[in-house]
Amino acid sequence: MHYRKDLFDHPEEKENFLTKYGYELKVPETYDQFRDVAEFFTRKAGEKLAGKTLTADFYGTSHSNKPTAFLWYDFVNYLMAFGADNIYDPETLKPTFNSPEAIAAGKYYVSLVPFLPPGHMTMSSGESTAMFAEGSVAMIIEYFQRVIDMGFNPEKSKVFDKIDFGLCPSVQGIEGREHAAHFGGNCISLYGLSANKEAAYKTIELAFSAPIIKKVFLEKYTPYGWIPPRPSVLEDPESIAAVPLMKNITKRLLDPENVYYFEMPTLPEYYASIDICGAALSSALAGETDVETAFNKAQEELEELFYQAGYIQ
Repeated sequence: MHYRKDLFDHPEEKENFLTKYGYELKVPETYDQFRDVAEFFTRKAGEKLAGKTLTADFYGTSHSNKPTAFLWYDFVNYLMAFGADNIYDPETLKPTFNSPEAIAAGKYYVSLVPFLPPGHMTMSSGESTAMFAEGSVAMIIEYFQRVIDMGFNPEKSKVFDKIDFGLCPSVQGIEGREHAAHFGGNCISLYGLSANKEAAYKTIELAFSAPIIKKVFLEKYTPYGWIPPRPSVLEDPESIAAVPLMKNITKRLLDPENVYYFEMPTLPEYYASIDICGAALSSALAGETDVETAFNKAQEELEELFYQAGYIQ
């Protein structure tokens, strides 16, 4: 979660938030607080924000809700935080997209629509992040590397020195899913038919050595486009000097004791499932149907897909 620290620290905004909601304005720790903050910072052109008159509308948060992959990779963080399965029960392989937890997550996500930019239904991840980087959004939940590349980059962002990051919120009362977040990234593998596997492996080994990774990371323009996969490089004094926000990054984000990180399932049918579930959520976001009806219909389609695949009877 990335946010405008200048807004959260502004005395007048803090006073007004306390008056309206009855508690102090702070970086949201729960999704209830996240919704309050998103609502509070959503303003129209002509209204005041941090003591200045807005010349354009301002939004509490933003999402890349373009169907279906962009939408899904945003929503899945909420889905898991609310205690739901990632589409299906991993033990029984039975789809569970209409579970009470999944429906609660869907209803919450739809409740954020009034605080999103009007074009959110067709926004890609890059477009949503660009709005945050240009200073039109108070906070955003987005892949860390994407916001590092755009939001914190002085060449691409108007507010690069006014933002900070922290953990995703949690759902109060849901144990074991604290600060749920998708832990995704790139990987390298050896081609099975490689003529010289040993040489290929040595190339990868060299490329991922700490000295090479540090060299690449410190090259011009690179620090904002790539996050090194070695904690020793992240914590290196030269790395921190080049990109100060890297300080303590491993302690803040990579703590398995405090963060429920999850990865996407490897079931081949999962990506067809994303299409089904994403289309259902998109319909609810557009106001074409309610969340419960949409998710129940998606559940029927998922059960048919999993039955045809031989996972359930």
